[in-house]
This record gives sequence, structure tokens and C-alpha cells, in this order.
Amino acid sequence: MNKSESIKSLAVALAKAQGEFKAVPMNSTNPFLKNRYADLGAVIEAAKPVMAANGLAVSQLVGGDGATIAVTTMLMHVSGEWIESTVAITTETEKGKSTAQVAGSIITYLRRYGLAAILGLYADEDADGHQPAPKPAAQPEPVSVKVAPLPYETAKTVTTSDGKVYDQQDDAALAAIHKSIINALVGTTGERRTELLYKLAAVESVQAHRKAA
Repeated sequence: MNKSESIKSLAVALAKAQGEFKAVPMNSTNPFLKNRYADLGAVIEAAKPVMAANGLAVSQLVGGDGATIAVTTMLMHVSGEWIESTVAITTETEKGKSTAQVAGSIITYLRRYGLAAILGLYADEDADGHQPAPKPAAQPEPVSVKVAPLPYETAKTVTTSDGKVYDQQDDAALAAIHKSIINALVGTTGERRTELLYKLAAVESVQAHRKAA
């Protein structure tokens, strides 16, 4: 995470805004795991009037290096103070989709998640170890999934379905969540796959931070 030299005024405004935000309506359903979530438009519409009333604005910039796609979310205050966080996900080919379609799906998801995270909004029902993932007819061999590294400061804010950040889970719980996400990735495509890859990167970032401590 990057920030201006001072974020005192921004912090006051964000604290006030968080007291005014209403629950984001979960207006979409994932076709694979049937969990509900708020799409990008719903998150923007829920946040926009409250942000404007408290002197806050947000800008989201897209980047990447070809192998990954990144979205940087910057939250700004009328005082000139700001904070920003960047999230990147490895790009993968998907059957039946062009490169542009895959990139668009990833960008939409990262914008939705980045905006909700920086404002402290809850925008989806997770299936990260607390709900059973559907199993394929034939159990595949365990697979290794590589994801782009996620900064620990970002990863520790990712929450489970009961609202607890990953960093509050013990090592056994994190391992179980990691396994559940790997299993759920089998046969999953589109925005749900992007979501799971993001959560996988968050779990691995927390695990790596603990090992390094």
C-alpha cells in the first residue's frame, strides 16, 4: 500500500463515510457455486453518493506486464491526501474466450474487489472453506496453481465468509482454506476463477508472512 505523507483528513472522512455506507445489494449469482455477490455497478452505486458527501473520490488504473493484469485503486480526499493499493492476477487462457474477454473479466473483478476493499464494503458471499465446494465426478490428482504474489498489507484484509480476515485464522484453518480453493478451481472459469485466484494469492501471502516472521 502507498499513501500520502499524511492521511489524517482522509482517515476522518473515511471513518465518517463507513458509518454512512449501506449494505451493498448482492444483485448477481455466480453460475458455478451459486453464491451471491454485488457486481461492480452495485458497489459503485452504493459508494458514490456517500463518498461525494464526505469529500472522497476514487480512481482505478489498469496495468500489467503481459503475464499478469493489475488494477491500482487510489482513494483520494479533497485535502489532497490519498492511499492506494495494487492487486495483480496471473492471466490464463479460457476455452471459448478471446484474450480481450479474459482480460475484461479480470479487470472487472479486480476493480470490484479493490473498490470494496479500500472502502471497507462487504460485497459477496465467500466459499473459502466454510461452504462445501462442488466435486467433479472423477477426482483429479492434486494440481499446483501459480498466482501472482499479493502484498501482505492487502492480503490480510481479505475476509472469509463470516467476516474474519485471513490473518486471524490459525495455520490449520489457512491450510484448509487453501485446499478448498484449489479444489474449487477445478473446472471453474470466468469471474469466479479470477475471484478464487485472488483469494488463493491472499492465503499464500499470509502463510509466507508467517513463515518469514
